[in-house]
Amino acid sequence: MRIAHYAPDLWAPGGIATYVDRLTNAQRSAGHDVLWLCHTPQGNAPLPPDAHVVTASTLYAEARAHGVDILHAHRDLPTPIPTALPLIRTMHGHQGGCPSGTRYLRRSGMPCNRTYHPVGCLRMHLQERCGSCRPHKMWRNIRRLQRERAQTHTVMTAAVSMYVQQMMVRAGCYVDNIVVCPSPAPIVKPFTMPPRNSPSVLYAGRIAPEKGLLWLLRAMADVDTSAALHIAGTGTDAHMQAVHDEVEALALTNRVHFHGWCDDEALTGLMNMAWLVVVPSVWNEPAGLVPLDAAAHGRFVIASSAGGLPEYVAPDASTLVPPNDTDALTRALRNALSDYDRLATCGAEAQHHAEVTFSATHTANAYERLYAQAMNPADAPLTS
Repeated sequence: MRIAHYAPDLWAPGGIATYVDRLTNAQRSAGHDVLWLCHTPQGNAPLPPDAHVVTASTLYAEARAHGVDILHAHRDLPTPIPTALPLIRTMHGHQGGCPSGTRYLRRSGMPCNRTYHPVGCLRMHLQERCGSCRPHKMWRNIRRLQRERAQTHTVMTAAVSMYVQQMMVRAGCYVDNIVVCPSPAPIVKPFTMPPRNSPSVLYAGRIAPEKGLLWLLRAMADVDTSAALHIAGTGTDAHMQAVHDEVEALALTNRVHFHGWCDDEALTGLMNMAWLVVVPSVWNEPAGLVPLDAAAHGRFVIASSAGGLPEYVAPDASTLVPPNDTDALTRALRNALSDYDRLATCGAEAQHHAEVTFSATHTANAYERLYAQAMNPADAPLTS
C-alpha cells in the first residue's frame, strides 16, 4: 500500500512529527510504501527524508500524482473534500470539539470541560481569553469547528484518546465515523535502573502556562532538598523568563537544571537519569507522548488527571493528581521519591505496559483496518 501522511508542519520538531515518524517506521516495516506531504519549511528547517512540498490548493492533486492509495491527514483538510481520493484524518487536538482548540481557561489557569455552544464559547473567549477576543478571529474559530464537524460525516476520523472522541461527539461530530486509535510508544531496550543516590525529577515538553511547570516548581519547593528537577524544553522568551523568575523566588536555583530542547538521544539520557517523570498539565491534554516515552524508558509517571492523560499512563506505575492542586502534587512527589525500590519495580511494569498496549505495530495495524474501510466505502459505508 502507498500511504501519504500530510500535515503542513511535518518538518517541525514536536508531537505530531514524532507520532508520524513512529507510525511511518512501523508501516514500512510491514512492507508499505510511505511518503510525507507538507508545506514549505519555515526558516532553515530541513525537509524530512521522503517529504514532498505541497500547498493547501495542490495537496489532493499531488497525492494523486504520487499514486497514493490513502491520504492520511494529521491537520485539518483543505476544502472541498474530494470524493474519489481515500482519506483518513487523525485528530491530535481539540479542533473538533473546541473553537479555540485549547480547552484551557487562560485567566483561571484551569482546564475547560464545557460542551461546545457558540454563545457560551464566545463568552468564554471574552471572559477567560481561551481564544482571541477579536471578533473576526472568534468567528474564524467557530467556522473552523463547523468545518471539522462537517468533515466527520465524510472522512473517517481517528481520535487519539477517548476523551477527544467524547468531546467531539458532544460538539456534534458524527459519532459513527470517529474511532479511538492510541498514539504509538517508542521501543526502548533494555530497562535501565536510575542512579540510586541521585534522586531527580524530569519535566519534558513545551514551556507554556497550560503545561503547568510553575505548578510543578511550587510543589518541588516543598520536596526533599536532595531531589533535583531537570527541564527539557523551550518556550517563548516571556514564558522562559517567568519560569526563571519563579525558580529564583522559590530558592530553587541550585536544584533546577535547564537543558533546552532535546533530541531523542539527549532525552533518553535524561530519562535514564530520572527517577520519575512529571506531566503537570493544567489544560486538557488530548493525549500524551511524554507519558508513553517515560513508560517506554521504564520510568514512573506523575501526571495531572486532565484530558486524555489518564488513558496514557501505566496503571501500576503512575499517580494522577488534580490540576493545580499543589498539596496533592507535593504528596505524590514525596511518596514516589521516598521509595527507590518501588520506582524500579514499577519502571519494569511501565515498560512492559508501553510495549504491549501502545506499540507502534499495534497502531499501524489499527490504521491498516481503517485504510481498508476508507478505500472500500461500498463495503464499509462512512455515512448514514
